[in-house]
Amino acid sequence: MPDVTKTTAYLDEADCRRLKAMARGRGRSTAELVREAVAEYARRHAAGFAMPRSVGVVVGWDCDSSGRYGADGIRTREQGALLT
Repeated sequence: MPDVTKTTAYLDEADCRRLKAMARGRGRSTAELVREAVAEYARRHAAGFAMPRSVGVVVGWDCDSSGRYGADGIRTREQGALLT
């Protein structure tokens, strides 16, 4: 078993009973099933939790009279700027 960290989780009584029954039926510990479930959850949801490569802030975003540029001179999305 790889290095593990001890933690505490509070489960509903019904979920805890089901977990214990599943562990008994599989001949495994409840801790093994919880580690497996957390690892699977993390694998499934890790892709949707990717941090953005960059974050930007624009202050005073007013268009000039031509409507093409913001107050700070940054091109608007309509002009092809990447404002993600």
